[in-house]
Amino acid sequence: MKSKKNHLWEYIYEKFNKSVSELNSLYKHPGIIGRENEEVLIKFLRSFLPGKYELTQSKVLLDRDGKESTEQDIIIWNSINYPRIFSGTEYFLIENVSMCIEVKTTLANENLKETLLKIRDLRRMNFFKRLDGDPQWQVHPPLCFIFAYDTIWKKFGSILNNITKIVNENDIKPNERFDYLYIMRKGITLNWDIPYKVQGIVDFSQKYGGKIPYNPRWPQFFPSKLIQDSLLTLHENQMWQKEGFREGFFNDLKIENQIKGIISFLNKLCQALEDQRLLHSHSLVVFSFPDMKISSGGRTSQHPF
Repeated sequence: MKSKKNHLWEYIYEKFNKSVSELNSLYKHPGIIGRENEEVLIKFLRSFLPGKYELTQSKVLLDRDGKESTEQDIIIWNSINYPRIFSGTEYFLIENVSMCIEVKTTLANENLKETLLKIRDLRRMNFFKRLDGDPQWQVHPPLCFIFAYDTIWKKFGSILNNITKIVNENDIKPNERFDYLYIMRKGITLNWDIPYKVQGIVDFSQKYGGKIPYNPRWPQFFPSKLIQDSLLTLHENQMWQKEGFREGFFNDLKIENQIKGIISFLNKLCQALEDQRLLHSHSLVVFSFPDMKISSGGRTSQHPF
């Protein structure tokens, strides 16, 4: 017999899935469908995230040199810590963004490659590095999540193989990869493994002289030289499988798998945003512009602090 909690999550998932399906049946143009799906996801996430987190659609990020990113489907930023003045423009400063989410109606070869390259280019932008002085705080771009409603692939292995192929063919470095991928109707999540899971956080800390970040869950918080070959891991039914996967078929999945998947996704999303908030709290706010830098103390300098 299902508990009330299980019934509640099943209701939440079914309601969300139904709203997406109904909208998609109204439109034929892929661009319109994609935009509507982004709006539905924003509405859904707003009902789960604390009010301090703002979700904004179709924004371009600016780095410290004035370089523009491609348009980001959804960005999440902390409205308590950062000024709202930028929310009314088409542009956001990259330092103010906690997370970017790429939304795909149906994940396939072409849009998977486009998305991975888009994330790679975003990670290469020249953002303000942390000013604490400790090496572990020196890499701090926005987190990058991929949310797909469905996929053309029928097997778990097909997704892993295609991601690995794109990463290798385009020389996407460990700190240039996505952080988390979730496919809603298949109930699976993917993320990059990091070294400490293999040998233990204590041993890893001692090996590198204690120079590890506050929360080592996310690969880009590590200095790149520490990530030699991060493994892609599949989270299936809340079981981590490293260096391999069960060759299962998606059409064998039941509603329970989809429910577990959405709970895992929301849990990871909240954890990641809290990680970002803690990291931001360790250093003063810095706003970057192409020709000047303004510190939180009001001083104008090419080298604040």
